[in-house]
Amino acid sequence: MPIATPTLAVAVVGMAVAAWAAACGAEPALEPGAEDQIFGAAEPTAEEPATAEDGGVFLPADRTKERQLDRARRLVNSGNWTDAAALLDEILADDRDAFVQGDGTAITRRSIRDSAARMIESLPDPGRQAYALMVHGRAERALAEAVARDDAAGIVAVARRWFATPAGHQAALLVAFAALEADDPLAATAWLGRVAASADAGRAEPTLTVMRAVASERAGDSTAARELLRIARARGEATARIGGRDVPLSGESGGDAAWLERIAAVRADGRGRGAGEWRQPRGDVARNALADATRPLLVPRYRVPLTRHPEESRLLERHRRAAAAEGDLVMPAGGPLAVRGTVVLHTALGILGIDFETGKRLWLRSGVSAGAPAAATGDAWLQAALGRVFDDATSGGLSSDGTLVFAVESHADALTPPPATVESRLGSSDAAGWTGGNSLTAYDIAANGRPRWRLPDREAPGASTTWYMGAPLVVGDELFVLVEERGQVRLDVLDARRGTVKWSQPLAELDDEQSAANPESFARRLAGLSPALGEGVLVCPLGGGSVVALDVATRTLLWAHGYRLAHAA
Repeated sequence: MPIATPTLAVAVVGMAVAAWAAACGAEPALEPGAEDQIFGAAEPTAEEPATAEDGGVFLPADRTKERQLDRARRLVNSGNWTDAAALLDEILADDRDAFVQGDGTAITRRSIRDSAARMIESLPDPGRQAYALMVHGRAERALAEAVARDDAAGIVAVARRWFATPAGHQAALLVAFAALEADDPLAATAWLGRVAASADAGRAEPTLTVMRAVASERAGDSTAARELLRIARARGEATARIGGRDVPLSGESGGDAAWLERIAAVRADGRGRGAGEWRQPRGDVARNALADATRPLLVPRYRVPLTRHPEESRLLERHRRAAAAEGDLVMPAGGPLAVRGTVVLHTALGILGIDFETGKRLWLRSGVSAGAPAAATGDAWLQAALGRVFDDATSGGLSSDGTLVFAVESHADALTPPPATVESRLGSSDAAGWTGGNSLTAYDIAANGRPRWRLPDREAPGASTTWYMGAPLVVGDELFVLVEERGQVRLDVLDARRGTVKWSQPLAELDDEQSAANPESFARRLAGLSPALGEGVLVCPLGGGSVVALDVATRTLLWAHGYRLAHAA
């Protein structure tokens, strides 16, 4: 692998076009007639847990909650404010969420909780008054009790359920304060953004806008931070109340950058991002970043072989040339990370650490994917294994928090198509294909790649039904990773240092044909499905033509989008 300069020059490919088109409000190119039925038009019965998608993906459904939402809408339309407020509050009291199914023809669906919250925000004055009379007292008592107990979860619960009340706003601000203190600026940004978008945001100004600038600066978005600071000054305010004291908003004496650096100083815990580091697939949490780089030198500084034998290198080059002759651009499915002077990447040998300056191999850790599959037969298996260099985005997409590197690793049998689909290459066989799942491992960069933890925590590799669908998204001290287990796709949020689950959110069910556990659904194991984060919204590609989004601050499902990309002519 040639590395041209001390600054990594990385060509960045954004998240799946359809996923981000949905996030940005634009529709992807659809086949004729696809807009009429993306999520399936069949009307489910009350007993059915979900609605079937064309791609074999079933979104969570709750007909009881959906009927409650529909009844609340009718009550609002008829002016029955008290009963409507009671019903909407009941919907928000349940942490479980599902999607509005409607008639099954919509391309994009809202979640039930998000729809209820939007309905409360849009109530006319009589409805707002009825809602206030019903819930304000309960919200204030619940917040006071949570603060007295120092109950962080209780404060979050108030912010989630009663956000449209003064107590809910106060709870959201407390949660944002705590997130900033815990060095979790992205969570703080999400909560502060919710408060800023509310009708009562002016009560907290200009401190609210300055706090958003501080959170944005800590999160690495200096452009947004300076713009927020400009907005705060444009209001004519000279100071903002932060930390119990008045802080001048003037950017003099060093300008905005110096002011923000002083006011948003990050805790000195050794985890600050170094210059030129690249810790996530495609750059940052948005999966759509660009990095400044100098022009590459014509002569590589060094080359590091990433294959086990020169013959493998020759086979890879022949594969590339054959694809180029057909007009295809072949690129490796994974890419390197640059973390604290170490280049880390996933190779056929294992997880490899290379000194950035010298190209010296520092350490090599072989994960569970090392070795040949049980059905391997000479050159045919070698060709299939080399093909995974270009296909296996799941294993190739590493991520890091600056201390640990997180890698999804699969047993070699899991990365080999079932014999029925590769009979011409591997010969006939009665082997059934791998169904034992894969693993997620954290490697310590400073400790020569020593494994810190591995999930699932098990000894026998064939005993698991857990499939990690792609590299985790690192957000502060948390990992957001998509997991499939027994036909259910969920989002797991892990503690990065220990690998323990902090919270989890089911996203969808899969039919047997779509599931990664099905040997015939081999491509799903290689797809590399990873979330992306922007403006507090986590976008989760599920495969099968479906994308789900949720609010990371409130842990509320927001919308689901179905798409069917047009075939190239």
